Amino acid sequence: MNAVAQIAAPATQPTAIAAAVAAIATASDAASGHLGTASELVTEHGTFRTVEELTAHCTIGYYTSDQLYRSTYNVRPAPADIKADVRQLAALIAHQGLLQNLIGFIDAEGKIAVVAGERRRNAINLNIEEGVFPEDFAIPVLIITEAEATAVSLAENSGRKDMHHADLSEAIMKLKKAGASVSDVAVCFGLDEMIVRRRLRLADLSPVIFDLYRKDEMSFEQIVPYTLVDDHAKQEAALSVLGPKAPAWKVRDMLTAQKVDIRRSAIAQFVGIEAFEQAGGVIVRDLFSVDGGGYIEDVALLEKLAFAKLEPEAEAQRVRGFAWVDVKLSVTSGDLEQYASARWTTREPTAEEAAELEKITAMRIDLETQIDALENSDEEHDHDKHAALSDELSNAYDAENVICEKLNVIIDEDKPLAGALVFIDGGKVNVRAGLIKPEDKKKMAKLKRSDVQGDTTSSGGDVENAKVRAVHSEALMHNLTTHRTLALRAELMDRPDVAIVLVTHKLMCRAFSTELHSYHRGTMSSMSWDYAVLDKEAEAGKAGQALAARRAEIWAMLPQGTNPEKLLTWLLEQDQATVWKMFAYCSALSFDATARKEAEKCEYFAPVANVLSLDMANWWEAGEDYFGRVNLARIVEVVKTASTEVAAKMEKMKKGEAVKAAVAAMKDKRWLPDFLRT
Repeated sequence: MNAVAQIAAPATQPTAIAAAVAAIATASDAASGHLGTASELVTEHGTFRTVEELTAHCTIGYYTSDQLYRSTYNVRPAPADIKADVRQLAALIAHQGLLQNLIGFIDAEGKIAVVAGERRRNAINLNIEEGVFPEDFAIPVLIITEAEATAVSLAENSGRKDMHHADLSEAIMKLKKAGASVSDVAVCFGLDEMIVRRRLRLADLSPVIFDLYRKDEMSFEQIVPYTLVDDHAKQEAALSVLGPKAPAWKVRDMLTAQKVDIRRSAIAQFVGIEAFEQAGGVIVRDLFSVDGGGYIEDVALLEKLAFAKLEPEAEAQRVRGFAWVDVKLSVTSGDLEQYASARWTTREPTAEEAAELEKITAMRIDLETQIDALENSDEEHDHDKHAALSDELSNAYDAENVICEKLNVIIDEDKPLAGALVFIDGGKVNVRAGLIKPEDKKKMAKLKRSDVQGDTTSSGGDVENAKVRAVHSEALMHNLTTHRTLALRAELMDRPDVAIVLVTHKLMCRAFSTELHSYHRGTMSSMSWDYAVLDKEAEAGKAGQALAARRAEIWAMLPQGTNPEKLLTWLLEQDQATVWKMFAYCSALSFDATARKEAEKCEYFAPVANVLSLDMANWWEAGEDYFGRVNLARIVEVVKTASTEVAAKMEKMKKGEAVKAAVAAMKDKRWLPDFLRT
């Protein structure tokens, strides 16, 4: 039969049609509330037709796409994106053929108004549009009357039950076992290959778990973690322990307890997934993760590769002459606090190093001059040349830093004890040099005492400091000096007159680096274009809040859609007061007065704080976050400054009680540690 419109003879036997009509009638009755027999079909006008009457006009005809259109009687709303809606269906029809006819009636102009099967019609149109089907592709349509259109459309869209995902997964597995590849199945059904692999992984679960899923006694989210192991026995063992109602995270934790999560492991990130696999390692992929997750079972191989990758850096530290170099895969802040620090000094550069530094300085000045000339030229900007010069300048700075690092050395007396830790931090190699092992701390203290006692220029205070153990840990020092830094910034953001002096100082240190011997960048200025790493807890304090409020205020002043180019244009149009406000705030963010050790001195804190009339007591007060992190002797010492009577009672208290008593005793006393005072 050709593909022209024609009414064909009934293509099915009356008994088959009767069964089909009975199904339609049942669905229609359910939708309309009518409880008549299956041989009756409710119409739009409220009358009923028998099966025999329906058989007389329910015939199949074949039509081309241009003879069909969507009927207004179709109860299913049209999707916003038709092509996206039928893409998978189009692939199925292209590979399997049209397995179910459309339903429609003949309108007054002889065209077919489709009341059921609209998605099939759109899928066929998409295949015709993309050249998969010819334009005269024959489309079978079951012809009904217009009076039945709404009821039939409602019936076809009612009473249907979607296929369970378990059945779909099992069907895909059957296709694979029959010889179909993943790509074959994906193309055949218009699916992404990853979806096919996921369905196969589900179908390969333990039959016990899969059956619970099919019966809806376990959800999709609950069974997914079981796919992380292939062993059915292990899957069922976890199920027996946790039960079918266990949340997904509990199942995942149990089944991956001895594995390394490649998304969260700093060691895995450091080694690299590709390198691990090239070394013969196997990664159990989590097909259901959205970010390429997976797990490593061979932890020994992973750690072996990590140590091998750390070794070159360890060797570089050995070459520096340290007494010991320890290589570790991870080091916590608590671990680092167990070490003491050796004393560093800056040696004079050798004649060769000085000559090299002068050469690099001259090179930097020349490169900066060329870059400035390019940026200030009226001619069209040569971006390639600018990029090349910028790369050379960056390399010059790197070369300068290499030499300056060599100028920082540990004093001779401490060298027999000083070493370095090489470890992984945040997926990258980290080195902490100049450390003294915990067991050598007493030896280090003796060295310090002997040096101080042998130095007639030292003050009594220095001798005392050499004998007493540090009161504040590195973490607490970082917290307190972050408060100090933020307070300075908060004061500085309202003083553009001071900010311009500090920025000028920074620029002069760079411009006159040779004359000022500021080879090691950062030692000659308290400001840095790379913002300091601050203590997050301290950032939530008064000063941090003030800075955050100013940031929001400034951002609100800027025009919407601001980018660097628009920002420059906008700034050039502003009055001086506005520009000064921006300048002071941004300059303030560059100021760094943080430290991690009590011995570290910030020579810029006092002069800048004094000119700003900074009073840290306005920004910080000793509370539980301070007293809880120092020892009882320190707590008593501090409280004595306010009340010797309270301090005496505290000597017999437990630490927790003493902390609370200290907070109450020092409330509003405006006490400050020495390094926060000006």
